[in-house]
Amino acid sequence: MSTATTRRRPAVEGWFTMPEPGTGESPHLIGTRCAGSGTFFFPPERVMSRAPGFAGSQLEEVLLSNRGRLWSWTDAQYQPPPPYVPVSDPHEPFCIAAVELEAEQMVVLGQVRAGVSVDDLELGMEMELVLDPCGSNTTTTRARTSRWSCGSGYRCATQGKQATATTGRPSDGGRSGNRCRRGHAPMGQVG
Repeated sequence: MSTATTRRRPAVEGWFTMPEPGTGESPHLIGTRCAGSGTFFFPPERVMSRAPGFAGSQLEEVLLSNRGRLWSWTDAQYQPPPPYVPVSDPHEPFCIAAVELEAEQMVVLGQVRAGVSVDDLELGMEMELVLDPCGSNTTTTRARTSRWSCGSGYRCATQGKQATATTGRPSDGGRSGNRCRRGHAPMGQVG
């Protein structure tokens, strides 16, 4: 039995926080804010502010909201080119979400957690930033990447009840509570 411990590291350094497991802290995207205009940027802008008329303004590193509302989405039917790390062969489509961060007044694109399809998503639903493994684990260093997951308003496929093989709907038929169009219950709601 191996006694080696797995070290966690971000897939892209400086783009998101990685709280230690068990601390109860949530991950956040790391962005920058133009001190002069108040404009937020993600990925973090390191050279100069792109806000019109504020090129000389100071940039401040900030933690962005880790929850937002689904603004738009699509799926990647094709395998992206490198540096994308394939997780399956052949390629399995995955969702890409545009999530609106209200406090920052910006929309951030990101991959949605595995197992969630475009049919699971609904305009305006709450999304939450999570950390997932990136690629396969062949070493003692495990890269993590940020992804969007359904927030407290809904359960997506990987969070909700298992669908039945015949109907594709949750076993209670989607009759209880506030459910998305696929019948997934709000997170924390039983039944």
